[in-house]
Amino acid sequence: MGDMDIASAWNKGKLWFKVPETVRINLTGDMPDEISSKDIILNLLGTFGANSLLGYSVEIYGKAVEKMTLDQRITISSMATELGAIIILFAPSAQIIEYCSIRSKKEVKPVCADSDASYAKSFAIDLTGFTRMVSRPGAPHDVVSVAEVYGQKIDSGFIGSCTNGRMEDMRKAASILDGRKIAPGVVLKIVPATDSIWKECLANGLIEIFKESGVLVSNAGCAGCAAGQVGQNGPGEVTISTVTGIFPVNRGEEVSFWLLLTLWRLQQLQGS
Repeated sequence: MGDMDIASAWNKGKLWFKVPETVRINLTGDMPDEISSKDIILNLLGTFGANSLLGYSVEIYGKAVEKMTLDQRITISSMATELGAIIILFAPSAQIIEYCSIRSKKEVKPVCADSDASYAKSFAIDLTGFTRMVSRPGAPHDVVSVAEVYGQKIDSGFIGSCTNGRMEDMRKAASILDGRKIAPGVVLKIVPATDSIWKECLANGLIEIFKESGVLVSNAGCAGCAAGQVGQNGPGEVTISTVTGIFPVNRGEEVSFWLLLTLWRLQQLQGS
């Protein structure tokens, strides 16, 4: 639920939900080595746009999907909204079931689709054709190859949010930054998604690597995404960011991500 949904629940004590139809996406082929889970969801945005899956629940399957870690699945599922979908679901692997059982201190029995389940739509998409992508400001589905924007001058960078503030992301960032310095005139902001990830970064020396590189590291949370803290753009600032939604803010003031999302969706539905 977004900010307005939660506020409505507090005010009215109830919310209205529609049980969605389900779409099945089969990702075929092997995941290319240079592709991340964020690239997968951005490639899917390029394929489906923001309206094709509007109001649907989406289940994703495939050989590559079965090998995905929890962090990778979270990255994709957290961007269901950008696809227009209600939710993105994965059948859990044995490792994820074990992870949940350990933390809940009881046996976890997964709920999976029946073998003869019916779907409103089904798609088979070849992963081998996916490339590294970036979403340009204005609309999340305005995705282009990283090569198209390579070399563009930026003022800042942000690594964090629910999609890319996980431990795997912190390790990847540290491996790139180790022994290097942030370029003069550029600010890099890194915000671990949770307190436990922040503490793990500290215990494993990642915070020290970030500090020596000149990174601005802040307390755990959503930061530059929904929370509107470290990672927000200033007026006229160009940034490269890992947040979920890319929406325009013209006057530099803080605007609720969920309000922008709602207004954008209404415009799409009205065809304006």
